[in-house]
Amino acid sequence: MSRRALVGLTLLAALLGLLLLLSPGSPKQRADRPLFWAMLQGKSVDRLLLRFADGRQLAVVHRGDVWVRERSSTTVEPIRTAPVERLLRTLAFVESLRTIDEARPEIYGLARPTVEVVVGAASAAELLRFSVGSADASGDAAYLRFAGQVHVVAGELRQLLVEFPELILSRRLIEDIARARRIVWRAPGADDTTLLLIEGRWVLEQGEGRVLADPQAVRKLIDALTDERIVGGIDTPPIGANTGPWLVVDGEKQRLLSLRWISGCAAPAQGLLVEGPSNGKARRVCLDGASAAALAALKQRASWIARRPSALRAWQVRGLRFASATGGAVEFRRTGLVWKRTDGALISEERIAQFLEAMRGQRGELVAVGEWRSLASVELRLEDGQRLKWRFARLPSGRLALSRSAETAALLLADSPQVEPFLDPASYRIERVANFEPIATQRLSLQGSGCDLAFERKDRRWFVGDVALGRDAEHTVDALIEELARLSGRPLGVASLDAPLRLVLTQQRRDLVRDRRIIDEITLLIALQRCQLRGKVGVVAVSPNSCQRLKRSLKSLCREIGR
Repeated sequence: MSRRALVGLTLLAALLGLLLLLSPGSPKQRADRPLFWAMLQGKSVDRLLLRFADGRQLAVVHRGDVWVRERSSTTVEPIRTAPVERLLRTLAFVESLRTIDEARPEIYGLARPTVEVVVGAASAAELLRFSVGSADASGDAAYLRFAGQVHVVAGELRQLLVEFPELILSRRLIEDIARARRIVWRAPGADDTTLLLIEGRWVLEQGEGRVLADPQAVRKLIDALTDERIVGGIDTPPIGANTGPWLVVDGEKQRLLSLRWISGCAAPAQGLLVEGPSNGKARRVCLDGASAAALAALKQRASWIARRPSALRAWQVRGLRFASATGGAVEFRRTGLVWKRTDGALISEERIAQFLEAMRGQRGELVAVGEWRSLASVELRLEDGQRLKWRFARLPSGRLALSRSAETAALLLADSPQVEPFLDPASYRIERVANFEPIATQRLSLQGSGCDLAFERKDRRWFVGDVALGRDAEHTVDALIEELARLSGRPLGVASLDAPLRLVLTQQRRDLVRDRRIIDEITLLIALQRCQLRGKVGVVAVSPNSCQRLKRSLKSLCREIGR
């Protein structure tokens, strides 16, 4: 070995030795299993005892189906279960990152531990006991003493134990706001503002009827109540404490919250004092005021009314029923991906999507229902089985208005011309431009628009004259024929096409009765500029999407073969 290599190895060994001297103890091999796995495996933990360095002691026990805080042998207090379960999961999987042989308690904060933990079960007084000291310099790890050894563990365990008393004793104003089904704001000298959750949608009670509530406004209120925290208390209610508004939150069968908002907290930032029953007793607490703005908005009843009539998408709707003012009705139904009328006529799915898109784009002002001329009603059958009914009417001003069933107010639509064309059920019917079997097509010719091509199928291959097409070109021809077979649209009656492209398809099929060959020739005149075609049913306006696909296929054929 060279002298330079020997010097390098000597320096490396010295550096490693220095690092070991500077580290608190010598490292050992990392354990293969979690630290407390053997003590907790298969055991049912029903008791936790935490002793803190400042003298506090916290005991939580499992009784029945809940965890409670044990204050004495006869007194318990309900607590939040989630933090207890989180602590137990953390204990079950905590790992020793390394162990320290020469433990000096004063260095690791273990002479007076931050917290000592005792874990017990019904079958044994004590399953596990350990102490947690200080965190390391990085804060990502902490020192733990267990069974006479000091271990370095992830800092998450220490953080969870330090915060545990606050976590189990929640300071939320209301824990189960998600169970709310009725929210009432009752202010002196004003009518109640009542929000109800009916069939998954929040509605606002208004007189004897109901209107759909703005979901964003309701969501804002619920989020604010969820975030509201108790930050302090007050012993004596201020003068005028009985004049504030009430907030009532009800669940399906029980009252969740009943509170009166009054001023009187010391810190202006807290801003609100709440007085109401809790376990049969009145409590007076100061809040951090997170819900002040949202609750103040409850005074403005109009701000809670939904100004958008719909947020539905086409995939959510399974059926539509149009009823005219004269009493006639037409019903559409979706089976799989196909829409049909009750008489079997095809219905345009794209037009239904356009109708719902037009409704989503509306936003208008609320007006009282008075004298109006009913135009039509549309009943929507949704994917989840619910039904929604829209009534469209013409106001004396000529504007179009919309109301829902059981509502006493109407929404004046902002853009009536965008919606009115969709109220005619006849406009949803579509016709096939041509009726033929793609697989039975023997010849296809294109003439016009600078493209003059003729294709013929021989022995399952496509030819142009005597030249067989490549696989890509054959695929393009088949795709074009498939697209032509699917083409459908709204009949336009008699109309002319300017500079059309002429497609002639010749079919050869077997007549099963006479057992002879029959040749059908179908001629399509296409004006791609306006997405219109003339076939056996006359001129038909096809959808823009179908038109674009047809354009791409024709351009591809002319580019690949007509060059």
